[in-house]
Amino acid sequence: MMEFFSLKKYRIFILTIAFSYIAKNLYTIDINRLLWDLSVYVRAVNDYIQGNDPYRQDVSLLFIYHPYVLKTFTFFNYLFSIKIWLICFYVTASTMFIREFFLFSRLHQETFSAENKNFIVLLLLAAVCFGDAGLVAVKTGNITIFLHFLLLATFFYAYREKSKKSVMIFALSIIICSIIKPYLLAYVLLLPFLRRWRTMLYLGLTIFLVCFFIWMSGAIAMSELYSSFMNALQHQTLGKGYLGYSIFGLIQGKTGKPLGLILHSVIMLSYLFLVLLYSKKLGSHWNSSQFIPLVIIFIIFINPRMKIYDFPIAILFSFLYLWLFVKSPARAVKVIVISMLLSSVPTAYRVLVALGDFEPNPLLLNTHHLFHILGFILVLVGIMFSAFEQLKSVSSSKYNRL
Repeated sequence: MMEFFSLKKYRIFILTIAFSYIAKNLYTIDINRLLWDLSVYVRAVNDYIQGNDPYRQDVSLLFIYHPYVLKTFTFFNYLFSIKIWLICFYVTASTMFIREFFLFSRLHQETFSAENKNFIVLLLLAAVCFGDAGLVAVKTGNITIFLHFLLLATFFYAYREKSKKSVMIFALSIIICSIIKPYLLAYVLLLPFLRRWRTMLYLGLTIFLVCFFIWMSGAIAMSELYSSFMNALQHQTLGKGYLGYSIFGLIQGKTGKPLGLILHSVIMLSYLFLVLLYSKKLGSHWNSSQFIPLVIIFIIFINPRMKIYDFPIAILFSFLYLWLFVKSPARAVKVIVISMLLSSVPTAYRVLVALGDFEPNPLLLNTHHLFHILGFILVLVGIMFSAFEQLKSVSSSKYNRL
């Protein structure tokens, strides 16, 4: 009963932080600029229809999607505005994801007590309002986070159904989303959770080959358009230099790009190796559902240019892992609340500056990405201690049996 009251207290903290961010966004929202990234897609389609270069670089926000994506958007635009199509897709993908996310959590109902089984709703709120990152990602209208929603929804559907049809739907989703965002091919790493690893290895290789041939056929069939696309992509990534939250993005300024990419790869492969070692030491099957959140975190962070549109997915599944697989719910919620508070430091400072009469520090005003990362590191530390505790418990059980 005492733990229930403890959980209730932390629920109030999460709700307070979340609704503070929601209220701030509602108060400062500019309806004319809502979903502003949609204007990028509309502008590129209109440029293409009018015979101009859709990949031109004399604009503030560049269109950097494969020519096949451009042509698909243009085709749909003849029927209705591409903006309407994308908004419909965003709503559908979000609805599918929320439904499948809840159904997946129900597979672990034995984890929940009668008092706290509805806490999964707060996990979604906590992740979306983590340092404002999730709200900004949705508010921009960038397609990326909704592609994640689609992929995760079809994966959880396939995980629940375990049918050939559901697995093929997930495979098709990977192909479509990877043409739009190539790094989303990393979702093939979830295939082993669906069927026997050998079958899924063949399916994964097939997905890679299909994506490769589709991608390269565009380079051959539309060479001029493809060349403009690649120039815009290079300018947006290497030219502007901002590479987001990824390990590569954080260290490449100090190490240089080649060494930074090598270190990024080594760190990410080390993480994957530790997850596999953890599963072996724990005595669990390597494709147990316990490791799904950890693999999803890997999929997000392996992207060398992980932006704010990707980051909330890693946060959500970090929180989900803590909630489902840490023995003490109260401890899990403490980590979630403290990480949310840490990620909120720059926002709280902005509020103090607005209310107070003192000279603001520009350095602290522009450190929200840093505090997002610090908050996430805190969550990872919580996961690490949870893993050590589980391994210690398993070792003690084996010793007692002897």
